Amino acid sequence: MHKIIFSLIILLFSTIHTQAVTFQTYDELYNCVETHNTFFGYKKNLKSCFQKKGITIEDDSLKLIKKDNGIIQDIIDLDLPKENTIKKPKKKLSDLLNDIFKPDLEKIAEKESIFNKPSALSGNYKEANFSLNNKDFKNLNNYIKANPESIYSLTEDINILTYKNNYLSEFKRQELLLNIYNTFDVAILASKVPPPKISTGIGSSGGMGIGIAAIGLAAAAGGGGGSGGSGGGGSVPTLSFATSSISVGECDSNVTITANLTAAHSSNVTVAWAVGGTATQNTDYTLTSTSQTIVAGATSGTITLDPTNDTTVETSETVTLAATVSGVSTTGNTSTTITLHDYVLKCNTTAFSVGTTSEQNTIKGRSSWTDVNQQSGRLHPYELVNLHKAHSFKSGSTTLTGNGQTIYVSDNNLHSTHSSFAGKTVTMLDNPAVSVDSRTGANSYSHGTNVSSIAAGIVGGTTHGVAPDASIVFSSMADGATARAADLDTARTSHSAIAGNHSWGYCDIVISGVCISSKTMTELEASASAASRNVREEIAASFWGGASATTTYINALNNFQTKGVIVFASGNVSTDTDVGFMGALPHYFNGTDDSVDLSDAWLSVMYAQFTGTSLDSNTTTSDFTRRGNPCGKAKEWCLVVDDWAIKNATHKTQAGASVYGTSQGSSMGAPQVSGMIALLGQAFPSHTPAQLTDRLLASANNTWFTSSGNTTFTTHGASIKHGYNTEWGHGVPDMEAALSPITSNLNPFSFGFASPSGSGGSGGSGGSGSVPFSQVNKLAVTQTAMKVSSSLGDGIM
Repeated sequence: MHKIIFSLIILLFSTIHTQAVTFQTYDELYNCVETHNTFFGYKKNLKSCFQKKGITIEDDSLKLIKKDNGIIQDIIDLDLPKENTIKKPKKKLSDLLNDIFKPDLEKIAEKESIFNKPSALSGNYKEANFSLNNKDFKNLNNYIKANPESIYSLTEDINILTYKNNYLSEFKRQELLLNIYNTFDVAILASKVPPPKISTGIGSSGGMGIGIAAIGLAAAAGGGGGSGGSGGGGSVPTLSFATSSISVGECDSNVTITANLTAAHSSNVTVAWAVGGTATQNTDYTLTSTSQTIVAGATSGTITLDPTNDTTVETSETVTLAATVSGVSTTGNTSTTITLHDYVLKCNTTAFSVGTTSEQNTIKGRSSWTDVNQQSGRLHPYELVNLHKAHSFKSGSTTLTGNGQTIYVSDNNLHSTHSSFAGKTVTMLDNPAVSVDSRTGANSYSHGTNVSSIAAGIVGGTTHGVAPDASIVFSSMADGATARAADLDTARTSHSAIAGNHSWGYCDIVISGVCISSKTMTELEASASAASRNVREEIAASFWGGASATTTYINALNNFQTKGVIVFASGNVSTDTDVGFMGALPHYFNGTDDSVDLSDAWLSVMYAQFTGTSLDSNTTTSDFTRRGNPCGKAKEWCLVVDDWAIKNATHKTQAGASVYGTSQGSSMGAPQVSGMIALLGQAFPSHTPAQLTDRLLASANNTWFTSSGNTTFTTHGASIKHGYNTEWGHGVPDMEAALSPITSNLNPFSFGFASPSGSGGSGGSGGSGSVPFSQVNKLAVTQTAMKVSSSLGDGIM
C-alpha cells in the first residue's frame, strides 16, 4: 500500500487541479515567495525555486510576469476596501520561520475558535467574517492556470489580505499560496511568449543573419503551440511542436500532438513520427496516425493519442514520439515522452455491475441475512457497509459473493463440518482439536468456527458470512511463531489465499479467558526501550521465542502480502489508549525503523457499535460507541465496522447438531473485512493485494468524524487523498464505493501535523499473553463466556 503521509505541512485544498504536485510543503515554496525585496528579485527567486524541482522557466517567460495589484477582487467577491499600492509585509525572517516551524498552536486555536469570532451583533462583523470556500479556491485555480503571468500579482494580493487587512491567518495564507503555485503552469506561461520573428539583417560578419526564438516540445493547455507570423524577405517557415499533456491516466482524455508552422507554406509539410517507449501501441494506447500533414496554406496539423482504459494492472508506462520533417527547419525539441498511468483507483472498472434495488431488497430479506443482526432498532451491520449492494453485483450469471477466492484463518479451533460450511471447501493445515468444555466434556463455543462463519458462512445456513462462496484454509494460531509462519507460507503458495484473518492478539491481563488489558504498540515500544531493545528484539525476547522464529514469522507476514491482505483485530479494551500491537506492526516494520516493510497490504479492524439507523450526512461520532481499542498507531490502515451482537456459527454438539450463537468483539470485525477483501479480489482479479487494500481504505466513509491526517494513495499514479482519525482510522468500509471508480478526495485533513508513517512513541508497560480478540455474549447459545487455554500464544500468559 503506497502512501505518502505529510508531517508539519500545509496540505493542498481539495479543489486543486489534478496535475503533478510541484511543492509538497510550504517549506519547499518558501524561497519562491518570501525572500525577495524587489520585483526583479521575485522573478529571480521564482526561477531558482522551480529549477530545484527540475522545471525551467525561460527568461522570455519571466518577462511576461506582471506587476499589478487588486486582481483577486476580479476573481472572487471580497468586498474589500480599495488598495492603491501593494506593500510587502515587513517581517523578520526569524519571525516567519517561527510562524512556519514553531507555530503557537494555542494562539492559533484561540484565534480560530468559533467562540472568538465576531458575531452578527458585532460592529465589525461584515469585515471580519471573510472566508474562502471551495468555489473561491476553484476560481483562483482556474484563473492562475489560464493567466500564469499574474502569479506575482496574486501573491501580493494574498499578502495584503493576510498582513494588511487581517482577513487570513498565516496558516491559511500558506495553504492558499501552496495551492496556486502548484496550479501555476510553466508550460502555459511559455506558450504565451510571442512566436519567433524571422528577420533579415546584416550580421557582424557581413552575412545575412536569422533571429529565431527556440520553442521546445512542451505541455500546453488545449494542445496549443507556437504559431502565426509570416516570414519576411521570402524566408522559409520553421516548425515547432506542442503536446496537450505529457502525463495522463488511462481513462483520461486524448493527448493532442500539434505541429505548428511560423507561417503558411506553399506546399504540404509532412511530419513522420517514430514511436517507442514501454507502452504497447494498439494495446495500451492508439494513435490516429504516425504521420501528420500540414497542407499548403495551413499553419498546423495534429495527431491524437488515445489511452486504453482496461482492467489489466500495469505499472506506469511511456510513449516516446520523435519527429522527422523535410522541407522546413525545426525549432526546439523534436521528441517527447508521454507517461501513461494505470490509475487503479480512478480508472479501473470491474466486470461486475450493480443489481437492481429489488435484488438488493431480496438479499436483505433472507433469513440468513436478518439473523446476523441481534440488536433491534439499529442498522444491520452488513447494511452499514453496503454489503447488500455488493452482493447484488453480477457478471453474467456469476454473483459477487467470493466465488474463486480463499480466506486463510489463523485461530484456535474449527468445527469444519458445521452447517455454516456445508458444501464449502475447508482445508485444515493442521488439526486443532474442537473446543471442549472441561466441566462437561461436551463440545463448546469455538472461536475459530465463529470467525470463519462471519468471513465465509454459506447463504443456506442459519446466518451467512460476508463472502459466502469463498473457500477457507484454517490453521491453529497456538503453536508458535515458526509454525504460524509455515502455515502462512502454505496458505500463500498452495492456496493463493486473498486474505489472512487474525482475530487474536496479546494481552497484559487475562481473567477467565477474557482479555481485560491489551498489549498495545505504545506499551511494546516502552517495554523495548526499558530493556534497551528495539521492537523486533523485544518481540523476539518476550513473545515469539527468539530472533530466528521472529525473523521467520515477520518474513512470512511480509511474503503473504504478495498474494493476499493481512487482517488483524485491533483489540477489545475500550480503556486502552492505543491499538493492540499485532494490528500496528507496520508502524515499526516500515522499511525504515526495520528493514522489513509490512505496510503494503495490512488492515486493522476495531471493535465498535453503531447505534444509528442510517449512515448519512447527519451521522456523527455520537452514533458510534467504541467498544475496543482505538486505531491509534494503526490509524493509517485501520477500519471501523459494527461488530457488536453478531450471530453466526459457534460449534457442533457431540450429537452432531450445528449451533449458532451471538458474540461480539474485534474478532467479529476482522473477518467481516477479510470477507470484503475476498469480494474485491473477485471483482478485480488483476489487482495486487496492495491495490485491494488501497481501494477499501480510499473509499471508506469518513465523513462522520473530523480528520486529523491524510493518506495520499499514489499506487500507479493515482492521487486520492483520504482523511483519517487517530481514534476511528479511515472510517467505515463502503463496498459499493470500493467497487466503483474512486476519483475524489474524501474528508481530507486540510492542513496540520499528521504523524509520519513509522514515527515512534512510548508509554505504558505490561506483561503478555495471546488470546483471540472476542467477547462472547453470555446469553448466547453457549451460555458461557469464552475460556482460552493457557497454552495459547507461544505459551506466554
